[in-house]
Amino acid sequence: MAIYTAALSLGFALGPMILAAVGTQGLTPFLIAGGLALVALLSVAMPWVRAPAFQRPSHPNPLRYLALAPLALVGTLVNAALETAGMSFLPLYAMHVGWNGQAATLLLSVLLLGAILWQLPIGWLGDRMDRRWLAIGLGMASLAGAPGLM
Repeated sequence: MAIYTAALSLGFALGPMILAAVGTQGLTPFLIAGGLALVALLSVAMPWVRAPAFQRPSHPNPLRYLALAPLALVGTLVNAALETAGMSFLPLYAMHVGWNGQAATLLLSVLLLGAILWQLPIGWLGDRMDRRWLAIGLGMASLAGAPGLM
């Protein structure tokens, strides 16, 4: 799961790095995005890539899973909201305080660097210690670091 999440974050970080390198004008950024989409298409369209077989769920009501893991689902919701807000507003904030567009765009990649580098170590810790205390510690670290964003 950590490798998947790190790869996802790397993909998100790649976009701002490409834009900072090639700019936003002309056809180049669109051609690069199209090329990446083509690579993604080819990676899943290969004949040896098979879709996994899924079994019918034993409980068809998806709300049952909310009852089984409410903390995990709420944590995912909060994480997604914060990550989306950060990715949407951080470049705007950086430009508001005087950064140029290229530097403000690269700031997104820096934001995602933690999501790329810390997935495996945090997952490793989660396998070896009480996950509740790990989540509390990570929450406290986030709160402590938040004033540094101002």
